[in-house]
Amino acid sequence: LPDIKNISQKKIELDGVAAFDATIETTERGKPPVRIRTIVLRKTGCTYDFMYIARSSVFSQNEADFERFLKGFHAP
Repeated sequence: LPDIKNISQKKIELDGVAAFDATIETTERGKPPVRIRTIVLRKTGCTYDFMYIARSSVFSQNEADFERFLKGFHAP
């Protein structure tokens, strides 16, 4: 992605394994900023990528739904 700003990067635990949690924001001139949160983890030989993408102005309004989804995730 061109013109991005790093908001946060951290390691978390998801479904009992280490995962990478990063949030970035697009900063392209003339376009509304978009915030992207991505979670990446490996479990039982599979890689899982989860993304929540929304305009920055409304990102926090539905982030709790993404959190609930993550808490309910379970890989075999």
